[in-house]
Amino acid sequence: MAAVRRESVPALSSLQLLEDRWTGFDCSWGPGGSVGFELATGSHVAKPKSDLDIVIYADRRIPVDEAKSLCGFASDLPAAVDIRVENSTCGFSLREYASQNPGPILLHMPCGVRLGVDPWSEPGASI
Repeated sequence: MAAVRRESVPALSSLQLLEDRWTGFDCSWGPGGSVGFELATGSHVAKPKSDLDIVIYADRRIPVDEAKSLCGFASDLPAAVDIRVENSTCGFSLREYASQNPGPILLHMPCGVRLGVDPWSEPGASI
């Protein structure tokens, strides 16, 4: 990706910074949304006001402390960052999971949206 493009689109420079900060993170992850589309196609679709959508494919449980750390590393970047976690049963917001007290979070499941506390073991309650 050209340096000029990174400078004009904060979400692109944020991705590079996040790559540097998450070097020890062992789950597969990458950009979604307009940044992911732009990197996949080469079409300049990300805008200066675009946020950075990140998708983590978690094949293991992410402890709450690790989720908080990952969110912290993404908190002061040039663009807003939205992080979604996908596991074998559902998808959910990493920020919501990291900040639960211990309350329910929204779990996006194949059968619809549900509330749950543990996205790795609990099917959740329908809403």
